[in-house]
Amino acid sequence: MTRYLVQFAYNGRRFHGWQRQFNALTVQETIENALEKIAKTPISITGSGRTDTGVHALCQFAHFDLPYDIPPERLKMALITAIASYDVRPIKVWQVSTDFHARYWAYERSYRYIITRERTPFNAEFKSYLPHLKLHPDRIREALPLFLGSHDFLSFSKPNPDVPNTVCDLKRLTLDEAGHDLIFHITADRFLHNMVRRIVGCVASISGHNLNPSIITDFLEGRKGDQKILFTAPPNGLYLIDVKYPDKDIVPDIITF
Repeated sequence: MTRYLVQFAYNGRRFHGWQRQFNALTVQETIENALEKIAKTPISITGSGRTDTGVHALCQFAHFDLPYDIPPERLKMALITAIASYDVRPIKVWQVSTDFHARYWAYERSYRYIITRERTPFNAEFKSYLPHLKLHPDRIREALPLFLGSHDFLSFSKPNPDVPNTVCDLKRLTLDEAGHDLIFHITADRFLHNMVRRIVGCVASISGHNLNPSIITDFLEGRKGDQKILFTAPPNGLYLIDVKYPDKDIVPDIITF
């Protein structure tokens, strides 16, 4: 068996997330169906992480095994043909060691979250819009450093009994402005379910309701506050944009839009 690692980009608007489901179309199912056409046998893949319904990716990774060798560039072109969809695009392929693991070997992940302050018919599916909150960039930036470092992000996640460890090391959290858009950049060693969207929802609430940013520390330290502050921001503004591995040869091609 030969193990491959593939970088994918996808538009999440038509998918019910990454993970295969019994009754809904997912990214994993789409890729596995394409690989079955190529290999003439069922192939299972393992992603670097799971994205929710409506979430996009510019740099998602997945590994899988094939019963024979295919040159990486040829495999990429075969995948493009077999997927036959503009919503999922293989970007780059590597042949890796048989013990390589797309999820467990990743040591850093980065996301982008975009909020637009002027919704149009052309950005509705790719940017979030929060008309009920007045967003003040300077007030938001004042709150962001409180998240940095190693913390228990249980309050900023959807509970999952299969993930007992809720401590994450958040390495970067910044906010940029581009026209009508507010663009968050967030990097951590790992992320919990809904973590990015709840962080964004929290700082949007702090800005919109003129709250003291110190409430973030209360949540991180387990002192419960008004849970309405921790609403989960919409999925359409969220993008997985980078995943890092120890192998220096695994350098993704980051696409732009």
